[in-house]
Amino acid sequence: MEQHETQSHADAAALLLEALGRTIHELELWQLGNIKDAGTETAIRIGKAAIGQATAAGVAIIDVHALLAGRSQIASIWGIDDVISIRPDLSHEQAWEILLQAEKQHDANIGINWDVLSCHASHLCGDAPESAEAGEG
Repeated sequence: MEQHETQSHADAAALLLEALGRTIHELELWQLGNIKDAGTETAIRIGKAAIGQATAAGVAIIDVHALLAGRSQIASIWGIDDVISIRPDLSHEQAWEILLQAEKQHDANIGINWDVLSCHASHLCGDAPESAEAGEG
């Protein structure tokens, strides 16, 4: 296979992974307002496994910051580690649900910030235990 053809295949694979990631993300957002069902849960799990396998095989995921810079755009990115840093009592799954809820209810006048994440965490998971709030645990 020629070098150009190999690069085209790699680019196509990266684009497919990005599309799969967006599809999984949309399914997760959809689940927030609907009853979770086994079929959707299975689709999300399979999609995430496929992305993990492709990444392990060396398929490159597109650098979102480089992509945005090429369009003269920026984005702030929040992750589950950010949520867990303010609510260490939560699981990764709970932290992800909080991020999805923050995105779904995003208010451009306020944005997503520590207070917004904390409010969503309290709403979805209840108040933080005393030890988590005091940083003792």
